[in-house]
Amino acid sequence: MLGKQCLLFLFGVAFVTPLPGSTAAVAPPWRSLHQQAVAAETQGSFDNAVTLLHAALKTVPDGESLPAVILWNELGNVHYGSRQLDEAERDLNQALSINAKLAKPDYGETAATLNSLATIAGERHDAARAETLLREARRMLEKANQTDGRTAALVTSNLALTLSQQDRYPEAGPLFHQALASVASRFGERSREYARTLSNRALFEFQVGAYREAIEDGRRAASIERSLPYVSNLDSAINLNNLGLALIESGLLAEARSSLTEAAKLERLIPNGNEQLVRSLNNLATIEQKEGHLERARADEVQALQLKAAGVPVDDVTFAAVLNTLGRISTSEHNFKEARIRYARACELLEKTTGSRRAQYAATLSNMAALESAQRHFKKGEALYRKALEIDQSQLGPDHPELASDEANIAAQLFYQKRRKAALEFYGQAKIIVERCFGSSSIELARLWRNIAVTYYADKQFGQAVDAYEKALQPLDSTDSNLAPWLREYASALRMKQRWADAEAAETRALGIEVRNTLATQRRERPVPSQQNDGKS
Repeated sequence: MLGKQCLLFLFGVAFVTPLPGSTAAVAPPWRSLHQQAVAAETQGSFDNAVTLLHAALKTVPDGESLPAVILWNELGNVHYGSRQLDEAERDLNQALSINAKLAKPDYGETAATLNSLATIAGERHDAARAETLLREARRMLEKANQTDGRTAALVTSNLALTLSQQDRYPEAGPLFHQALASVASRFGERSREYARTLSNRALFEFQVGAYREAIEDGRRAASIERSLPYVSNLDSAINLNNLGLALIESGLLAEARSSLTEAAKLERLIPNGNEQLVRSLNNLATIEQKEGHLERARADEVQALQLKAAGVPVDDVTFAAVLNTLGRISTSEHNFKEARIRYARACELLEKTTGSRRAQYAATLSNMAALESAQRHFKKGEALYRKALEIDQSQLGPDHPELASDEANIAAQLFYQKRRKAALEFYGQAKIIVERCFGSSSIELARLWRNIAVTYYADKQFGQAVDAYEKALQPLDSTDSNLAPWLREYASALRMKQRWADAEAAETRALGIEVRNTLATQRRERPVPSQQNDGKS
């Protein structure tokens, strides 16, 4: 697990309710100014939109009327778009207060306001308050007989995301399906709202381990956003960040790096949006650490820490994710003391916020287990991995890929303790989940088969080892860096079965691959001859 994910909430679109007796021919001045402000906000001209809305408020004869409610709602929308959350909340509460005092409160407008306030609560990581506000918004829409309109679609989408933020995935899944259909019907499939809903569903799919579906929805959302005349940098950055998470978990590191680099570029342009940049930098560091580029990984995290030191309000869960990545970097550098300090601090922060029974805490336990394993403390590593598995089973359900990761890690600790039969049992459990999630020809399954083969070989079950190696090698192509070393291991197992010709063929194939790779590397590194008198050394 990567720890904290980036959560995106949709901002509600306020109803523009016509005044009693008004007609298009005699539209009041405030309505024209309001429409101009909406157009400015749609193009990202937030300062211009604020000016227009304040001008519109001055033209409203009665400051405690429905037009005033509409304008305060829109002002909250604009302030939210410009990342001024306190101002947005104040505007929305003003709209709520005025609406409540009307002789006939407009329940549709109330729902839109509550939806927007829930968005802000979600950004502040208060999912319980967001859910309360959204359920009240639904009640208001029922009173207004507006349960199939635009605001209803947004409320449904936000409620689905709020439930998934609380790990209530069985409740969230059907709501996302309903929300996507409603948003498509009310806004169209090439709208900002539809792209946001796809992005939200992609995050949900990532959380439940449906990585392929998350990547598909994230790519679709990004494609829609690129086709629109204006999409906020924040919307695009969050979708690219969430897409990057799913790509990392699927091993598509090059595309993940591209997605996260683009996200970070956009986040540097967002006023008051640098907490998002901290998350992107942390996710980029994760890629570098996975690929062994430890100096680059640490450089990304140094940038993240500098932002925090400069006063960027980084929440505890995000900071715990940064500490986890720093701990993994330190472990890779064999700086075990520093890694232990980082993980202890991460546990402290998570216990204080999400608690010790959530997936983020399990991820930290897994990192601590890897630290123990790196020091050959395999019993301690096993105990920590088992605790992580217990938490993940309670939070993620029986088929999540994270459970397969936990089980494979436990199997490795058992292998190192020479408890090979028990190791094979855990590898077998992991294999079932991986095959179901990633398919029978996936590299994830191939890695598991190879570990199973190594375990059989160590247990002198050479026939089973040969069979497992054949399954491991099957999905690999000639460019896979694992192919040559696994072929040599396979050849060794074949020799133990006295299959001399097959072993020789596997060795020969491995040697051919290694020679081709060496020649290709030499060609890439061959210096270009210098021209004379070009002024360069």
